Amino acid sequence: MSKNARNSADLQTIKNSHKTSRKQTGLWGSPALIHLAADFLIATTSLALAWGVLVSLKQLPVFPLQEVVVTRLPEQVSRLQVEHLVNESVIGNFFTVDLIPLQTAAMKLPWVRQVEIRRRWPGTLELTFEPHVAVARWQPGKDARLVNEQGEIFQGTTELHLPGLFGPEGASAQLLTRYRDITTALAATSLQVRTITLSPRDAWQVQLSEGLIIELGRDQAKHPIMERINRLAMQYPIVQKTLGSSTGGVVDMRYPNGFVIRPRA
Repeated sequence: MSKNARNSADLQTIKNSHKTSRKQTGLWGSPALIHLAADFLIATTSLALAWGVLVSLKQLPVFPLQEVVVTRLPEQVSRLQVEHLVNESVIGNFFTVDLIPLQTAAMKLPWVRQVEIRRRWPGTLELTFEPHVAVARWQPGKDARLVNEQGEIFQGTTELHLPGLFGPEGASAQLLTRYRDITTALAATSLQVRTITLSPRDAWQVQLSEGLIIELGRDQAKHPIMERINRLAMQYPIVQKTLGSSTGGVVDMRYPNGFVIRPRA
C-alpha cells in the first residue's frame, strides 16, 4: 500500500473514533445518568402504584371500621353527641380515615380540653378525652366562663361553688396561682377566699367568704404579697376582735409593717 493510502486510512480511523467518542458523551454514554433515570422511573411508577392501591382501598369495602371506643368522656357530653360526631366525621376504612377532622370536631364538644385518637387493629378507633376540671369562675356576673386546673379559660356552666377570678384577659393562670398560694397560707384559719382581683394597675384585692375585703396593693420585692397574707393570718384574731360581730369591713395590708382595719359603715 502506498504511503498516501495509509495516511488516508489513518485519518479516516481518527475521524470515526472522534465521532464515536462524541456519541458516547450523551445520556447513553453516562452510566450514572442512566441509573438516575432508571431510579426516577422506578420511583414514579411506585408512587403511581401506591396511589392506585390507596384509591382502590377507599372504594372497596376492605378493612372496615368495626367500632369506636370512647373513654373519659366528660359528663357534660352525651353519647348521642358522640354518635353524631362519628357519623359526620369518620369517612373511610381503618387505614384511610382522616383523623384530623374527627379530632377538630371532637375538640368543639363542651368541656373537652384534649382528645387523643388512635387506631387499634383490626378495626377499632379509640377516642380518649381529657375533660376540663373547673376550679374557679372567670369574671362571675360578667361572663359565663370557667377556669380549669391548668389556669385555662373555657366556656361552661356549673352548679359548683367556686371562687371568682377577676383580671385582664390572659391573666387567668397568674390569678389561679395566687389563689392557691393564698388559700394555702390561710389554711390554719377559718378564712376562705371568695374572689381574688388583679386590677389593670397590678393591684391585688381578696374578698373572703365572711365578706371581709383585703387590700393587698402591688406585689413588691421588698414587701411581697405573700408576706402580707402571712401577716394577716397571724394577726387575724386582732381583726376579729376589732370587727366584733359585724360582718364585712376592709383590712388594708398595703403597709410594710402593719395594717389598718376599717369596719363596714
